[in-house]
Amino acid sequence: MSLKPLTLFLTTALLVVGLSACSHTTKKADTGAASPDAKKAATADSDLSEAQKEAKRQSLLKMANDTLKEIYTLDPKAKDKVEKAHAYAVFDDYIYNAVLYVAGKGDGVAFLNSTKAPEYMLMVRAGTGPGIGYTKFRQLLIIKNEKTYKEMTTVGLDVEASANATFKVGDFGGSKLYAGSFNPYVDVYTITDAGVDLQANWGGVEYIKNWGLDKDTSTGK
Repeated sequence: MSLKPLTLFLTTALLVVGLSACSHTTKKADTGAASPDAKKAATADSDLSEAQKEAKRQSLLKMANDTLKEIYTLDPKAKDKVEKAHAYAVFDDYIYNAVLYVAGKGDGVAFLNSTKAPEYMLMVRAGTGPGIGYTKFRQLLIIKNEKTYKEMTTVGLDVEASANATFKVGDFGGSKLYAGSFNPYVDVYTITDAGVDLQANWGGVEYIKNWGLDKDTSTGK
C-alpha cells in the first residue's frame, strides 16, 4: 500500500498541530510558557465560555482518575510512589511523526499531595525525527520535590526525554504500559492507547500550565 495518502494526512494534521505546539527554546514568556508558540497554546482555552471550561475541567479530572486506577491495577507499586511524592500530574497526549517532523499536544491536570487542588496543564512538543506514525498516550508524572513542581507550574518543565530510557511493564489489549524517568525528580508511567509504540524521538517536551483553563487566570500565579 502506498504511503502517499498517509503522509499527506499526517502532514496536513501537523500544520494544524504546529500552530499550538511549542518551539524548543530557552526563552521564558511572561505567562510561564517557554516560547511564543507555547504561550499561545497555554492561553488558547481563554476563549471558551465558563461552562465549556468547567466541562473540560471535569473531563480532565475524570481522565486523571481513570488513568490512575488503570496504572495502579497494572503496577500496584505506582500507588505508593504517588502517595509519597510531593505532587503528581496526569496527561492525555498525542504525537504525530511525519517524515522528518514531529509535533504533539496534550491536556492534563496536576495535584499537590498536600492539598489535592488541581492545576490544569498542557503538554506541547515540536521537533524533528525520522519515521511516519501517530501515537496516542496517557502519562502519569510523579514529581518528587517542590522545586520541580513549581518549575512545571510556573516557567514550564522543559525536558529532553527518550523512549529508550523507559522499560515496558506489560501489554494489555491494544495498549502498552511503560515506566521510566526523564528527570531525577520525576518518575513517568506512559500508557500507549493507539498507534505505534513510543519512539526514541518523542522527547523535547514542555509541560506548562494551562493559563486559559486554570481558574486563577487573572494573576497568572
